[in-house]
Amino acid sequence: CGGAVAGGPPLGTLKTTQLVMPLGPLPKRPLLMQLNARVMLHELSGLLGRPATLDDIQDAQLDELAKTGYHMVYLLGVWKTGEFGLNKSKKLLAQDPCMSGFP
Repeated sequence: CGGAVAGGPPLGTLKTTQLVMPLGPLPKRPLLMQLNARVMLHELSGLLGRPATLDDIQDAQLDELAKTGYHMVYLLGVWKTGEFGLNKSKKLLAQDPCMSGFP
């Protein structure tokens, strides 16, 4: 990969507006696939034997997803988590009786 567009500059040198690729006209009700990037990268790390990055996701995997009819992909969990988020999650888990027993 290396660039947001084939033959383009490395991702680190692009401005955010350059990362948006033209989709063309979308149907009246486009389909959005939400993928949990953390889970995906964790599984890929196990296969690679090293920490995986988004760049390790093969274009063929995304092409297969496109063949299923989805028009867009949203990668859930690509942001860095911190202490605040962890503490908030623990607090919410403690308040929900259905979640008792979870760490």
